[in-house]
Amino acid sequence: MQSLLTVVRALHFASLFALAGSLAFMALVAAPAFRRHPDAAGAEDFRRRLFRLAWLGLGLGVVSGLLWLLLEAKSMSGRPLADAFSGQLLGTVLNRTHFGHDWELRGALALPLVLVLLVAARRQAAVANAALWGALGLSAAEVATLAGAGHAAAGTGWAGSLQLVADGTHLLAAGAWVGGLAPLALLLAAARRNARSACGRAAYDATRRFSALGLIAVAAILATGLVNSLFLVGTVPALLGTDYGHWLMIKVALFAVMAILAAINRFWHLPQLAGKAAPAAALRRLQRNALVEVGLGGAVLLVLGALGTMPPALHSEPRWPLPYRLSLAAIEASPQLRIEALAALAVALLGLAALGYALVRPSQRMALLIAGGFIFLTVGWWPLQFMLVAAYPTSFARSPVPFAAASILRGARVYGENCVACHGAGGRGDGPLAKGLAVAPADLTAEHIFGHSDGDLFWWISRGIPTGPMPGFAASVSAQGRWDLINFIRARAGAAQPSALLPGVTAGPAPLAPDFAFERGGRQGTLREALATGPVLLVLYRLPGALARLRQLAGQEHRLAAAGLRLLAIPIDPAAAETDAAGPLPDFAASAEPDAAAAYALFTGGDHPGDCEFLIGGAGFLRARWRDAPPDEAALLTALGRLAALPMHARPAHVHAH
Repeated sequence: MQSLLTVVRALHFASLFALAGSLAFMALVAAPAFRRHPDAAGAEDFRRRLFRLAWLGLGLGVVSGLLWLLLEAKSMSGRPLADAFSGQLLGTVLNRTHFGHDWELRGALALPLVLVLLVAARRQAAVANAALWGALGLSAAEVATLAGAGHAAAGTGWAGSLQLVADGTHLLAAGAWVGGLAPLALLLAAARRNARSACGRAAYDATRRFSALGLIAVAAILATGLVNSLFLVGTVPALLGTDYGHWLMIKVALFAVMAILAAINRFWHLPQLAGKAAPAAALRRLQRNALVEVGLGGAVLLVLGALGTMPPALHSEPRWPLPYRLSLAAIEASPQLRIEALAALAVALLGLAALGYALVRPSQRMALLIAGGFIFLTVGWWPLQFMLVAAYPTSFARSPVPFAAASILRGARVYGENCVACHGAGGRGDGPLAKGLAVAPADLTAEHIFGHSDGDLFWWISRGIPTGPMPGFAASVSAQGRWDLINFIRARAGAAQPSALLPGVTAGPAPLAPDFAFERGGRQGTLREALATGPVLLVLYRLPGALARLRQLAGQEHRLAAAGLRLLAIPIDPAAAETDAAGPLPDFAASAEPDAAAAYALFTGGDHPGDCEFLIGGAGFLRARWRDAPPDEAALLTALGRLAALPMHARPAHVHAH
């Protein structure tokens, strides 16, 4: 099914490209060329050929568009293809999907396009010329609306509009270039039959014009392709580690070969046609390259058809294919390395400049190429040795399990069942089996935990560490259990850092606040939703002792809210809170899921927490903690001012030396 949909999509794109490309070639390239080099018979014969190509493109576009609609109806409904002919099912697809609306728009453009093409095919010059430009505009609209049938249609807001415009422009540029290659090959074939005629001279002028059009199209394709890639791929791991990224690289490689052939035509073969009589050999080579580009363009369209059936790389889980990845952590941690790396970069850029200079200095080209290449490769490689770190297939994997209280407690149970024996109850690598191991277990509360990605930790927990005694747990712990374990390890390590969770806001590293659900005043919410409006003071309280503090905060609530601070209080013991409350609690007191207070016990500094208050920044980091004495209003306002001055970034990575 997916292979058939790929072929049908590619055929639809190819047919509309042929339609628009033929008309664009006729209006922008061939007509001006034949006006400069009149050849009534040759021009009329070529015009008929192009109109046949345009009609063929329109016909195939209608047929392939109908097939595409049926296949999409089958895919969306999950029903057999025979059921796709149901009027009710087709009506649902057409009226309730982006694809259907886009399909209807192209269908609405097809009827006036047929009428205008019929007029454009007439021989009356003035009417036919006006109709030709009208047909070109309608065919360009047909191509541009293809953007609404792709991934760009899923965007929202200004970013979605930008992506849609970029994709439409990308398709228009590709249609003008790729769709014009077959007409160019036809014109070159006609010129070869009589190279000394006006048609031969017109072929030179037309090829020059098409080459200029191609340069503009290639520039537009590159610019808009970059925009689309940022939206659909976004990262190098997504490019190298997903099926979408792999197919996109194939598309880019095919496009690069087409661009190289176009450059050879423009700068090598085209100048040979500048004489009064076009050399047959040059015409043959130009025609051959144009036909090769047509074949490559067809391959690009097949890849484009396949890409439309895949989820974008940015929404797929990347699997890193290389044993190493680049990291600046080592260079950032060493001032000496930073200086040496900058010096090496400057010298490497000189080598690159020498390579560029070699292009404009033919007399010294070989020496410059050798010297520039040697400098760039040898000196440029030097800082890479400090940037290469080991990588694994899951190094760039994103955790599917949110950093939430429930996940942390599940991870604590996984840790107790599988990790305590070696890493110890406190995670410091001092478990009962640690002394008998040749390699000491890692201290899982140390800062180095934050130097590893979630994907690296997941790989080690799943497969083990070959250089040490740690086994893999993929067979005994589920994938979700391993992600829960990572959340627990990160939460406990964050709470254990000596410079974190102080009674005041500092610029040092801060642990991430676990999310949890709560209910307040009959309305449900989450901590993440509350943080969307600004910082939150989270109060963990135990009644009846905390009642005075809650009432004090209630008196300060309006002034703190005016300063941008929201209050949220949850009970340490939810069952006791229901019986020990003497009267109504403030409106910022909420009932939370039982896991919330238990998870935050990791951050209070004790297994049985007393009252504790946390200042959580809008980015979701625990920026301050008060355990012994709660802060007064002035202290909270001061902490808010310091919080506002901090950059919103995560904990800096720890650097390993191996």
